[in-house]
Amino acid sequence: MSGVRTRLAVPALVVAMLGALGALLVSPLLDVPAAAGVPHLPWPALVVALALAEVIVVHVEIRREAHTFGAGELALAVGLLAAGGRELVTAEAVGVLLALLWRRQTLVKLAFNVAQYALSVACAVPVVHALAPAPRLLDAATALAVLAGLLVASSVGFVLITAAIGLVDRVPPLRENLDVLVIGYAGAAANAGLGLSLLLLASEGPLALLCAAPAVAAALASYRAYVHARQRREHLALLLAATQTLQRGGDDGDTSGGWSTVLAALQERVHAERATLLVAPAATGGSAGEGTWLRLDVATDAEARPRFRGASAAEVEALLVPGASALVAAIRDEDRLLGHLLVGPRLGPQPRYAESDRTLVEALANQVGGALETGRLEQALAQITALQQRMAHEATHDGLTGLANRTRFTTALEEALAGPGPAAVVLVDLDDFKAVNDQLGHAAGDELLRAVADRLREVVRAEDTPARLGGDEFAVVLPDCSAARSAEVAARLVEALAAPVQLGATRVAPRASIGTAARDGEPLDLDELVRRADVALYQVKRNGKAGHQSWRPGLRMAGEGPALLSSVLPAAVADGEFVCHYQPLVDLETGASFGLEALVRWQHPQQGLLLPAAFLGAAEDSGLIRQIGEQVLRAACREVVRLQAQDGRDHRLHVNISPAQMDAGLPHLVALALHESGLAPDRLVLEVTEGLALSRPEEAAELMRAVGELGVTWALDDFGTGYAALDRLVDLPVSLLKIPRQLVRGVATPRGARLLSGTLALAREMGLEVVAEGVEQQQELDALLAGGITRAQGHLWSTALDPVALGPWLRSEPRLQVPRPRR
Repeated sequence: MSGVRTRLAVPALVVAMLGALGALLVSPLLDVPAAAGVPHLPWPALVVALALAEVIVVHVEIRREAHTFGAGELALAVGLLAAGGRELVTAEAVGVLLALLWRRQTLVKLAFNVAQYALSVACAVPVVHALAPAPRLLDAATALAVLAGLLVASSVGFVLITAAIGLVDRVPPLRENLDVLVIGYAGAAANAGLGLSLLLLASEGPLALLCAAPAVAAALASYRAYVHARQRREHLALLLAATQTLQRGGDDGDTSGGWSTVLAALQERVHAERATLLVAPAATGGSAGEGTWLRLDVATDAEARPRFRGASAAEVEALLVPGASALVAAIRDEDRLLGHLLVGPRLGPQPRYAESDRTLVEALANQVGGALETGRLEQALAQITALQQRMAHEATHDGLTGLANRTRFTTALEEALAGPGPAAVVLVDLDDFKAVNDQLGHAAGDELLRAVADRLREVVRAEDTPARLGGDEFAVVLPDCSAARSAEVAARLVEALAAPVQLGATRVAPRASIGTAARDGEPLDLDELVRRADVALYQVKRNGKAGHQSWRPGLRMAGEGPALLSSVLPAAVADGEFVCHYQPLVDLETGASFGLEALVRWQHPQQGLLLPAAFLGAAEDSGLIRQIGEQVLRAACREVVRLQAQDGRDHRLHVNISPAQMDAGLPHLVALALHESGLAPDRLVLEVTEGLALSRPEEAAELMRAVGELGVTWALDDFGTGYAALDRLVDLPVSLLKIPRQLVRGVATPRGARLLSGTLALAREMGLEVVAEGVEQQQELDALLAGGITRAQGHLWSTALDPVALGPWLRSEPRLQVPRPRR
């Protein structure tokens, strides 16, 4: 918000200035005529004179802005007597506008300068005529009035420009303000005298005015020379200060040995957006690494404290391309290139640097070269040594978490396997990490990764090597560790990682799949050991994630699994190998089932019946999940209609919808499945996960409403495991919430009971049905019933059944007794 306020501050100031100018233009304060006995200047001639006067100027720059001095005040001194008040103000505005258009100033700066000049003149006119009500040439009161008017105009302009600088940057120090004000007042006094002299000469005739032209030109040249001399003095002061700073190694808190202090002074003095010091490898003695340059930047928009960092030769070459920097000066000793000093692009009204600026940069480069050559900067050299250590650390560690990176992980595992003793490796993969990035943003995702890294450090020993391999993948090298102990480490990691993490306003309970493998006597190389750990991790994924598994003979290789499955998926889809099993949903008040959830299985010819965790990832990666989802929906609708005809019961069907199916083609697919099967639309419930629905709530809501128009009901699956705000649920056309197994497992605890109570309260408030899934134990059911849950599903009643086994189960259902809470 502060950046927005800064951008709007100057336009707001311009509007206020224009308002004040308008008020003065319509006020009687400007109803004053030209002075008696003074040659009258026509309005067009006055506009031309004022425009030309604004072209012949000298800029005194402060940071990004500039005070402008020149012949404008001379023309104003003439106009205060040779034109009427309102006539002079309008001529000033038009003349300045023409001059600034010629300079191609930006719109905001153009509006500000026109308003500032016109408002300054509008304030000067009443002052002149108040001090000299009847101004005349050769009158002391008139001369003093003109001087006072110019001083008022100079003061108003100074105040307005200083205010604008303060709004976009910061108010300059008092010393700088006083210097500029003194220059302005001196110019006003000189221009008042010159203006009156020109009017006196003009009254004598054109020849007298022509004779005065050389004197006027000389005065303006002297003024410019003074300003340039002042700039040279400032440049010399900078060089002296730089010498002193480099000799003492910088101020307290300057971690670059004084370099950043010097660069900051240079960057401000020459009005550059950035000042950069490049130190060649020859100047560091190779301490920063072979062929590595050192780079230090000071910029106007930098937030962090400047410090040296490494730079490749290619990066340096790009900076030295003509045009990349406004000024470049080489830093040399007698026979070597020690580096470069660069400044630019230039800020302020002047687009190019003057020759004096180039001379300053080259002189400072010579000083820097001398400092590098004579070794005055012990603190900087210490910084270079620290940089070498930091660069070595960064080469083997992850920048986000500080853990070892893949390179260091590989080295540590090779070292662990080099000895004769046991060694183990643990692979960790965060489950559903993509949902955190999608719903809470990458900053929250990074924070979660750092929290996971901290917990890895807390669990492992000092001699172990925790690492981040990339993305959401972590690993731990366990030297001198048996298979049994590596399993204990994995169990502790599962427990440690499951603790909730506060990400802003959201608490997230991360889950991880962990696989371990150990070398206990048998010869194993690095690749084989990592492959076995990957096998174990893949088995955890197949079993539903959130757990750990140690490698054992007989586990399918993780590298073979997905690749093999992906290669045979197209044929499996074509051959109809994907089938539906059905898990009953039970009414806890009556003991009767009221619906069936269709769950996809793969009847693999060689591997037997595969659960979704074994193939859904490969199906999603291959794009075949859409075809599988279509087959499941159509087959399930037909099967439920067959069951309804067989037992005369009005079964409700629940079908899961994958992310790939959530597109514009879904309404047509649902309509087709209903039409060809004859299933009543109100008997079909489509389940979508909370993470999927809330990752793009607007798009999801629109699509869900389109499907809902067919008469189909939507359910929100895995409610409470996502990371989105609950208030976003209001926009989704859902009629049912499903409480997942993760929450059901803890419902017997006080905290779990509170979560259940809050979920039910939310559902009642929104008028939603609630179904608890994954109920496996009597104590879970007791807690659910006590909490007010009336519908559920889980292994406590039945696993997912194929159509052949489902019929007998349904026929025996009247004798089914729902377990009740124990009293």
